[in-house]
Amino acid sequence: MLPLVSEEQYGNYSRYLWVTVLDQEAVRDAARIFDRYCMEGVIRDSRFEDGSWNLTDEVKNYHFDFRCDGRAFRCGAGLWCGTDCRTYERCMKAYALYSLGKVTLGGIQELIKKLRDLAALKPEKAGKLAPGPRVLEFVGSLPGSCLERDRVLEAMEENGLSQAWQKKERRTLSDFRDYLRFDKALADFWGTAGPAGKKLYFPVYFWWNLTAILPLRPTEFLLIPCDCLRRQESEWVLSVRRTRNKKPSGKRAYRVDTDYEVCDYSIPGKLAEEIRDYQEAVRQERKPENKALLLPGELSSSWYMTYPQLHARLDGLIRKELKDSSLTINPGDTRHLAMINLILSGGSPTVCRELAGHEDIDISSHYYANLSSVIESSVYEFCHSGRNGAGLEGRMYFPAALPEKRMKVEGGWCACASAAGGSVKECLRNFRGMGRLGECMDCAYFYPASQGVRLKVRDDRKQAVDLAGEFLMQMIEAVRRGNGSEESILSAMARLQKAGNDYAGFLYRQRMEDF
Repeated sequence: MLPLVSEEQYGNYSRYLWVTVLDQEAVRDAARIFDRYCMEGVIRDSRFEDGSWNLTDEVKNYHFDFRCDGRAFRCGAGLWCGTDCRTYERCMKAYALYSLGKVTLGGIQELIKKLRDLAALKPEKAGKLAPGPRVLEFVGSLPGSCLERDRVLEAMEENGLSQAWQKKERRTLSDFRDYLRFDKALADFWGTAGPAGKKLYFPVYFWWNLTAILPLRPTEFLLIPCDCLRRQESEWVLSVRRTRNKKPSGKRAYRVDTDYEVCDYSIPGKLAEEIRDYQEAVRQERKPENKALLLPGELSSSWYMTYPQLHARLDGLIRKELKDSSLTINPGDTRHLAMINLILSGGSPTVCRELAGHEDIDISSHYYANLSSVIESSVYEFCHSGRNGAGLEGRMYFPAALPEKRMKVEGGWCACASAAGGSVKECLRNFRGMGRLGECMDCAYFYPASQGVRLKVRDDRKQAVDLAGEFLMQMIEAVRRGNGSEESILSAMARLQKAGNDYAGFLYRQRMEDF
């Protein structure tokens, strides 16, 4: 959710109002915008306090009806949105006014209808929707705080991602490059930030570095307990709350201690040190009711940092510190990145349980449907940045340089020293079941010579990644049906990892030769 922006013209200059919460002050500012549009004749014969407004664009007349049925609201959104019916209506008015000038009147009228329909839905039904970004933005901007609202908001965002993938709307390479660029920019900022900056933006730093390797849902991350860190023998252990209600139909008690269970994970020592530094930095500010590690904002009434607050902190870091408004990063993204990282780096029992446990197989498909494009992005960024590492977690293998010793084979060269000595051990080990046994073009040690051979090898290795991804999907589905085991998923992930590393290595060598 990006902050709402209201632009008001005053002669030769403009006033921009950044709004992250539709509180009383935001509603008062919206009332002033209402008066301006009345003077301009866009809003006619209406008062701000009215339940409905009449508007015109001089071509067509429109009717904005904000009235919600109080009883339906109490049985619906009143259970999860954290506001009463009248406040919800005022927020709809404010949001509609902030949208004037950016969205057509017909578009705003349709949006108001969606928000009124949403007001009558219970959390279970609301959490099954996949609304557009403006509905998500509105819900996230409601005043106050409510854990159930964060759950619904998170579910709606994930449903939107799942729906896009079901329509075959794959992410483009530039999207994945955003993550790589953000990772580098955040690391650079953190290396030079002072105590105040680190305290303010620690939630973003911690979110990125933890959830990019551990596939947590945003709400699970935000509910990490205050006393979450302990030393166990030679490693640091982090306690995390994980939801017991992964399925939309799961029964909820609406209590954190019942709906979540505490799970322990080992984390790197550097991240543990950052957590301890943050705990010490906010020690004096912590209140008895702050039971979560991350403190909410000063004016917040919640006991934990809410989803919209994390989103606003992330947006503030990108705009004010990184100064790169072209980056599009959302709190829910890292769960998918964590899966991609784990898949490409060989996986673990954790990721196997996550993949096998999804109710909707299309949600699992987020994690492997576009892995060849992730690899291409990683290699491209690595070659152009000069960084000593590549991939979202730097765990892909790239040779340091092109080998000096090669022997001529059909279509190119072989860089395997043992093969040059007459051994076929590596030849057999590198056979992946594609083509014929002993065919060099299928080997990781093969360096193609002509352009035609290079294109064929590249396409074959890209296809190998896609086929390995499809095989992984089949193993996951078999486990979900009870006809497979987690070991079969691990085996499929190992196959995918090898295909990914072969493809990445080939792309890297080709890039280096181009340079």
